[in-house]
Amino acid sequence: MSPPSLRSEELLLLCYYDPEGISTVPETVAFMQEYSMFSVTVLNLFEHGRNGGGLSLSPHINLRKFDGIVIHNSLSYNVDNLRSLDSLLEFKIRDFTGVKVLMKQDENFKFKELASYIGETRFDLIFTCLPPEAIPVVYPRSLVGTPTFSRMLTGYITPTLRGFPQGVESRKTDIGYRGSIQPINFGRLAYEKRKIGDEVAKLKEVQGLVLDISSRWEDRLG
Repeated sequence: MSPPSLRSEELLLLCYYDPEGISTVPETVAFMQEYSMFSVTVLNLFEHGRNGGGLSLSPHINLRKFDGIVIHNSLSYNVDNLRSLDSLLEFKIRDFTGVKVLMKQDENFKFKELASYIGETRFDLIFTCLPPEAIPVVYPRSLVGTPTFSRMLTGYITPTLRGFPQGVESRKTDIGYRGSIQPINFGRLAYEKRKIGDEVAKLKEVQGLVLDISSRWEDRLG
């Protein structure tokens, strides 16, 4: 797959990730930039200062030079960060007349506050992990206005991952799994992420197999 011919529009892609952290995040961002039909400027706020606990863009950023602003899901987890983004700017994101795109996952966290922010900032397109029937529940039109919703996945296979060996002959682990331990207020789904691993490890059918199952943060694989 070769990069497409570029259009004239320029996009600003705002992200937040540790370059030395989970590799799939910077890989995905890099491939979005490489294979987009638009010229994409990536701004990773990981090294940028915080404003009262939230992330903020440098006052030297000129939003007017771009035709569209895309906020990546690595930045949009907490709506408090979104609200503080333009706190140092004279020209606010809500006043930006180009296309405004928000990518979102973990939509159980402060979803009412997020819906209000979307409406106030007048986003045009929301990438969501929700099925169509759940969108009006989490994003009521009375709060969000009239943005377009498009469904996405929480992660995608990158060309780097496709380059990994596909055979199973060299595998030393029969079943591997990494969950996570989340706060109770994250609900049933967050609990199931841990329970899946625990329940599989108890199955008699897997006894004798080599298992590598854990939900501990220190056992996660970047």
